[in-house]
Parts: sequence; C-alpha cells; structure tokens
Amino acid sequence: MKDKELWIQAFEEAENAFREAGETPSFTAGYEQIKAKLIEGIISPDEAEKELAQHHAEYRENFSRG
Repeated sequence: MKDKELWIQAFEEAENAFREAGETPSFTAGYEQIKAKLIEGIISPDEAEKELAQHHAEYRENFSRG
C-alpha cells in the first residue's frame, strides 16, 4: 500500500508542476486513465509523468484548434 501512496503522490507532484507552469489540469478521461494505471501499478511514476505530459500537449493542441 505504501508504494501506491508514493505513486499517487508522485502523480500529484507532476500535476502540480503543470499548474506552476500555467497549465490547468483537465481532469479529462485521459487524465483519469493515467491516474488509474498508476494506482493499479500498470505504469511507474516516471511513465505516468511522461503520459501526463503527452496528455497535456494533446489537450493544448486540441483546445487551440477550437
């Protein structure tokens, strides 16, 4: 259980880094899927951070298109 708590903490820290950079967390289905995979131990915190960065990049691109 301790590992999952640390992974969730790492995910939240990555998300906070996006907030500090001026990004607003989207809490879209993609975001929730990444978080679920992390909680279930399917991906590591590093992989979650990479997927989160990709998710934000895709979200920004789609949002800018209108």
